[in-house]
Amino acid sequence: MKGNSMLLITRSVMATLQAAPVLESQQPTCPLRSLEPQRLTTQWELLKYLELVYAQQQVAAESAKELEAKRARQNDELQRLRTGGPAEKPPYSFLLSDSFGPFAENAKKRS
Repeated sequence: MKGNSMLLITRSVMATLQAAPVLESQQPTCPLRSLEPQRLTTQWELLKYLELVYAQQQVAAESAKELEAKRARQNDELQRLRTGGPAEKPPYSFLLSDSFGPFAENAKKRS
């Protein structure tokens, strides 16, 4: 919902910027009118920046969800290993024993 409102605001500012030359030609000259395009340009740049920050936040939120799902899968796998042991039957392959190498070293250090 925020993305839609941000898009509408950006479009509104862009339409105002495009209409600014037409409006200036129809209005009598006033020293304050010359500041209006600068203010609108600044607002438009700020909205572009906010849109970028919002997109970055969406990517970060999606990444956090993916990491949380990965963490849950790994916790499930860890629980299965703790309760039932490895899925492989003995004798275990060298690859399995190599993957436990760092964990075995840490266990030896704690003992």
